[in-house]
Amino acid sequence: MVFYGKSARIFINNKLMLTINKPVVTCIGSAVLDMTFYTKQGRIIKTPENPTEKQVYAFEYGAKIVSNKLYNTFGGGGLNSAATFSNLGIKPIVLSMVGKDAAGLEMHKWLRQQKITDSLLFFHPSLHTATSFVVTAEADKEAEHVTYYYPGAKQGLVVNRALSQKISSVWVYLASLSGTRWQSSIDAIFSQTAKRSIKVAWNPGADELKGGYKILKRYLPLTEVLLLNLDEATELILSAGDKTVPANPRLVIKRLYEFGQNVSVITNGSKGAYVYDGKSLLYKSALKVKKVINTNGAGDAFGSGFVAGIIIFKYNLSRALALAVHNSGSVVTQIGAQKGILTYKQIKKINL
Repeated sequence: MVFYGKSARIFINNKLMLTINKPVVTCIGSAVLDMTFYTKQGRIIKTPENPTEKQVYAFEYGAKIVSNKLYNTFGGGGLNSAATFSNLGIKPIVLSMVGKDAAGLEMHKWLRQQKITDSLLFFHPSLHTATSFVVTAEADKEAEHVTYYYPGAKQGLVVNRALSQKISSVWVYLASLSGTRWQSSIDAIFSQTAKRSIKVAWNPGADELKGGYKILKRYLPLTEVLLLNLDEATELILSAGDKTVPANPRLVIKRLYEFGQNVSVITNGSKGAYVYDGKSLLYKSALKVKKVINTNGAGDAFGSGFVAGIIIFKYNLSRALALAVHNSGSVVTQIGAQKGILTYKQIKKINL
């Protein structure tokens, strides 16, 4: 059973793990300033002749693009996942890097306000805080967007052996890493988690997936939960030497499971998500919402919501999947990646 409060204790499988005063999850990933710019002037143009770019978001050349709504919020895999765990009563610590600028200082302040441990948030001496400029099609019913991204200080985050030894939580939620030294960071992280029997939930990003199965295969058997979308899962399977990948996600996730992780999770956008642990294959449709406001951060909300569900519901994967779907479904109805994140009080009212 899981209890919450100042003197709370966390039990997993009826075994006392730690008190709430110590971080339960280390959230490793980016900290990003998200600038969301809404405009009605763009046009979404279908380009079926290009299979890798089926749609483009276009603007008149030389025009001044006007917005009546501009929002500055915080995002990134490290901060977004930490926000979910914190809201659900699970104490996180963020391992990330920001710039020594106004945005970075505000993020540091925000973490303290949210009572998220910030002792592993570092300031890069020269690079600015990672920033994304999200241009959203206000007239589009799905609120689709194009993101202009400056990685900045995110590229400076390198987890070496000394830093990895500071990881002592029960779980690690590992979002995407970038830069030229991401593999050395992955090596250090998994070396520490294996040594201390720390469970890892891994949502690899573009750089890691480009490394392919040849590089990632050594870490997958050390992974408790692997979180990918359908396209990413297909890409990883093809990199393992498969000439074709089934179109059916139920077959894809079973093939993915053969790579060695204990639990495989595949999301498929508005078509729902799948979970497979080698015994049971679970499916949950996406949450139906009245209006999608913003899809930024939905993936982080799903992944961290799923892991939070595993902790709260003591490895009931069906309930964990339901929590993940509700958390991501709530996030897309709000501006920014964190405003819609559910609280523990809210999930108690939902029949998961």
